[in-house]
Amino acid sequence: MRTSITSVSNATFSDKRPAASSSNVLMALLIAAVAPAAFWTAVFAGVSNLLGYQPAMAALLTLSLCISLFLGCFIAMLHHRRD
Repeated sequence: MRTSITSVSNATFSDKRPAASSSNVLMALLIAAVAPAAFWTAVFAGVSNLLGYQPAMAALLTLSLCISLFLGCFIAMLHHRRD
């Protein structure tokens, strides 16, 4: 009797997760990487303007790109590890 219970529980609870679609992955990347990068770039621009320094657009773009690439690599690593 014990074997029948374990076989039923093994059949109903699988360790396999369904594969995420590419649109879900891109949306997660957008939310987890681009949104924080835009937020922190806006904070940096605001604080620097309060201190009397106006950063160049290229500096802000570079900061935003570096933050989003770092977070994007981190999210991609976590997503790849999950699969």
